[in-house]
Amino acid sequence: MKRKPPASPFEAQRKAAQRAALNALKRARRSAEQAGVSLSEWEGEFLDSVSERVKTHGRAF
Repeated sequence: MKRKPPASPFEAQRKAAQRAALNALKRARRSAEQAGVSLSEWEGEFLDSVSERVKTHGRAF
């Protein structure tokens, strides 16, 4: 299945920033697990809500 190229260089840059942000959130959660640190309920909810914002809006804030 072939993907269409992005509409513009700006769009490609925005998508790359979105992927980078999601990967950073995954790394934060994974590094906490590997260090044996349990995230508080608030921290887990925060990471989840930021992930949803990035997926929906392309940025968290």
